[in-house]
Parts: sequence; structure tokens; C-alpha cells
Amino acid sequence: MPTLALSIFYVVKNEIFNLPKSLHLMKQLDPAEIIILDTGSKDGTYEWAKSQFPKTTYRHKWKDDFGEAKTAALKKCTQPWVLEMDADEFIDSSLFGNLSSLLKAAHGVEGFALPVVNFLQSPFHISNPRIMNGVDIRLFRNLKNAYYDGYIHEQLKGIYKIYQVDKPILFHLQYKSRGEDLKNKMEYYKKLMDKKTQKYGWNYLNYVHMSDIYRKLYMEFDSDKDYMECIRLLKMAIIANPKDDKMPMVLKDLENIYARRQKAKQAKKSPILETN
Repeated sequence: MPTLALSIFYVVKNEIFNLPKSLHLMKQLDPAEIIILDTGSKDGTYEWAKSQFPKTTYRHKWKDDFGEAKTAALKKCTQPWVLEMDADEFIDSSLFGNLSSLLKAAHGVEGFALPVVNFLQSPFHISNPRIMNGVDIRLFRNLKNAYYDGYIHEQLKGIYKIYQVDKPILFHLQYKSRGEDLKNKMEYYKKLMDKKTQKYGWNYLNYVHMSDIYRKLYMEFDSDKDYMECIRLLKMAIIANPKDDKMPMVLKDLENIYARRQKAKQAKKSPILETN
């Protein structure tokens, strides 16, 4: 497969465990360049990336703004096409041919919305892990006016002629954080979501994204407060935009969190069986 006229970029922090694995696969795609923007790693991520990609690994001051950081990474891309990746994501190498074919046949298209499979449990240790399917604009032309907007759950702007495809599939290993690590991460995300809603106000997507923070906290810690806030936000999302194409996901979240709650209540009511 010839070198693709493609820039792949990563914005990372403390990803020494994930980044080498993702890059091991993505390098097989043979892109023209890989950009790595490090926002303050303390675990050796920057040093490792610099040793692998000395000319295209950069330090960047973190400003509590994912959109700003991704825009900075995007501006360093020099190829006609760009693929955005997270350190805990990969594309199955057997589907690389699909990506190459897209670029060759992309007449009049500015961006491709790729299917994303988010693993909520480890696919390496559980035979049928929980997943959440989504679609995201990750492959797009390197247009001068393209940028990312939003402190968190940032959105790509300036790309208009978008075509949704069913391959290649992007796999996201979302299940990594647990315990105090998850708690600290979600508290920080709440802070960024508060900034976002103060600037843009509340809308359907902001309700969904904030509810997801409380859903993760409840699923991990069984807190009544997190449960009630998650339910409230999901209901607000339904009221805000009942016909959105993501509504089945919202309803599924409601169903799952309610089922978890009922199961927990039933477990508390059940007598403990003693055996001699």
C-alpha cells in the first residue's frame, strides 16, 4: 500500500500505556505524517513519542479546552486529509483498504463520518462486553477554515459536505478508568461542562453529555445523588429534542440505569441465605 496523503493527529496526556499500542497499528496504514500534541504528560508519554516521531511531536500548554488543543494539533497537519485519533482508539488493520478507497473516491466530499464502537467493558476479558455505538466526523479534508469548538465534547467546524460510511470502523477502549481515577476524571469533566454551558447555554447535547458523566459515576459508586441527577438530565434531553437521531441511545441509557437501580434495590431486600 503506498503512502497515504494523510495526517493522523493525537492530543495526549499521560497515555504511555495506550499510545504505543494505537500507533503500532496506525503506522501500518502508512500515513504521510503522524502529529502528536502532548498537553503535559508526566508518565513519559512525551519522551517516548519524541523518540518515535522527533519532528512531529510537540508540547502544548493545556488551557482547560479540548477544542483549543485539537485545533492547535490540526494546524500542524500538512497533508490534504486528516484523521483524528485518541490514544485509546484504533482501526482494524484489515479495514485499512476501505480508508484508502475513501480518499481516492472522495470527489466533492469534505469529511467522512465514521462508525465508532465504544467498549464500556474490556473485549479482552469479557466475551460479550457492553458497547455503545456512535458516529463521528474523524476523517476530513485539511481545509483552512476547519477548527474545533467546545471546552469538552468539542465539535469539528468548517467541514460541511459530509458523507456517512459504514467502514472503516473506529474502536474506542473507553472502559479504562475505574475507582478514584474515574471519580477525578468525571469531576474535571463536570468543571469543563459547567464552563461550556455557561458560554453556550443548555441544549440537547449538553444534557446528554452531562448525564453521561453522572451515569458513569452512578454505575461505579451507586450514589443516589448521581442516579437522580443522571435521570433528571436524561429527561431534560428528551424534552429538549425528542426527535434527535441519538434518542434511542438516550432511551437505552435510561433503561440501563433504571434496571441497575431496581436490581440494587432488590438485592437489598433479599434475605441473606445462611448455610451450615
